[in-house]
Amino acid sequence: MNSPHAEAGRCRPGALPALALLFLVCAQAALLQPYLVLWPGERTNLFTPLLALLPLVPLWRDVLGQWGRRHWLAWAVLGAGLAASAWVSAEPGPSLARAFAFWAPAASGLFCAASLLGPANARRALFRILTACFAAVTAMHFALGSPPEFLGWHHHALTGVLLLLSAGPIHWLLSARGRGRLAPAALLAAGYALCFLAGSRFAVLLPVLVFSGLALTGRRARLRSLAVAAVVAALALVFFEVNPGKLLRFNNYESTSYRLEGMPAAVELMRQHPVAGIGIRTARTEMLKDFVPVFGTADKTFFLDVLSRNVTLDNQYLSLPVGVGIPLALLYFSLVGRLLLRFGRAVAARRLDAATEMALLVPLAGPAPHLVLYDGLFYPQISWFFHLLLGFAACLSARGGDQVSGRP
Repeated sequence: MNSPHAEAGRCRPGALPALALLFLVCAQAALLQPYLVLWPGERTNLFTPLLALLPLVPLWRDVLGQWGRRHWLAWAVLGAGLAASAWVSAEPGPSLARAFAFWAPAASGLFCAASLLGPANARRALFRILTACFAAVTAMHFALGSPPEFLGWHHHALTGVLLLLSAGPIHWLLSARGRGRLAPAALLAAGYALCFLAGSRFAVLLPVLVFSGLALTGRRARLRSLAVAAVVAALALVFFEVNPGKLLRFNNYESTSYRLEGMPAAVELMRQHPVAGIGIRTARTEMLKDFVPVFGTADKTFFLDVLSRNVTLDNQYLSLPVGVGIPLALLYFSLVGRLLLRFGRAVAARRLDAATEMALLVPLAGPAPHLVLYDGLFYPQISWFFHLLLGFAACLSARGGDQVSGRP
């Protein structure tokens, strides 16, 4: 995935309108403002996916002409397959809308990153807009003074958005010197506090793993990383002391039992509909009426009750093949996995500067375990930011990487 403009130090004039539209999409996806309901009665967010396609309009020649045919053809096949899968589902209209909301921001984010983010000034601008979005989302939620479910965001979705947007302040933090690090550090701390108050176990525990990993790999100052890990671990203990209901239990605990029993339930659904799936977010209660929980975490009545209230399996890796079929899910995972592998090789070879490497590594690696707990990529804004950063990382990795200096 090479950018057609990757060798330029600055953006060519023709790319500026597309870059401006890209930043507009970032702002709308982060704040969901403005927001239009395009299908009354349908809960799927169609406005953000449609908006995400706008930056591609001035780039269509780059995508079709200078991109390798196998790249855009693979994503075109994926899009057509998703549409066909939705059409044969039990709820073709809503399933088609949900498939579009998944595919459009993903494909556009990848293509826009590869076409626009080669020049150094475009990359600096991206980190700045991500920082501004992180600050705006955090400030908006604190200003509301209510549980962080603004515009329907569950704490998993809020954590997922902030994790991806953290690329901006992380790059700022690692690019700055001395007192210049205070502002980005405070901003990241505010985001952590927001997730803490929202009740996100994942966000509370993730920094412990990140800083422990940094200490073990020696990529940052070892003693400093261990000290930060110890502080965050202490905060995690406070979190569970304040929120005893967040301590995981094995029996008759919805968060645990639904996800554990959801694994064999997903296998059963894939057995029934292996090729085309059942449709994204399609009701599953009737299909699993004879299913008996396997792990003994809950009885059948408990599981079916939870199933009737949840529209997905709360696991992206299972929900995708269940919703669209095994072949399409494997195609998507292979496309994304190939780009992640390219980025991983660049990180292992130390081909990227430290600030850029960590700014991309945390938001791209962090969602891997998080997506076991919720269906984040079915949120258009999360799909947009994840694939935008993935395309950015793959573009840099293919070029060998270079310095992206300067504060946001």
